[in-house]
Amino acid sequence: DRMVSPAVVLDVPGLPAGHAISQGQVMTAAERAGGVQDGDVVFIRTGWDRAYGTPEYLGSPCLEVAAIDWLASRGMKLIGIDAAGVEDLESTEHECHLALFTRGLPLIENLARLDQLGERQRFTTVIAPVAIRGVEAIPVRVLGLI
Repeated sequence: DRMVSPAVVLDVPGLPAGHAISQGQVMTAAERAGGVQDGDVVFIRTGWDRAYGTPEYLGSPCLEVAAIDWLASRGMKLIGIDAAGVEDLESTEHECHLALFTRGLPLIENLARLDQLGERQRFTTVIAPVAIRGVEAIPVRVLGLI
């Protein structure tokens, strides 16, 4: 039920390098998108995928734990982001990963081309993982049915 699901895109564009997206910013983006509903896959669109493959990309925005907590409290069942991850890459505590994984919430990092959805913020997503045994992370193809 996580691989074919309703999805919502939360837009938080124009963030500076290393910015931690706050609960307030996520709440504002959710309000603009019509809310986060129980069972939604949530995609965070920062626009940083444009810098993928450059040194700049490793300074992409991340999330504050409070933002993840708020999304989880709304019933989010999976999160994806078009940045290097949800965590400050220099973190040694991995608070954001723990906030997700202790709740059983999967994470997709390094999403690309969310801009091709245009202004659309709600759609159905299909997430197609590659079946690989014995690994903690796998590549996925993420499709938006619009």
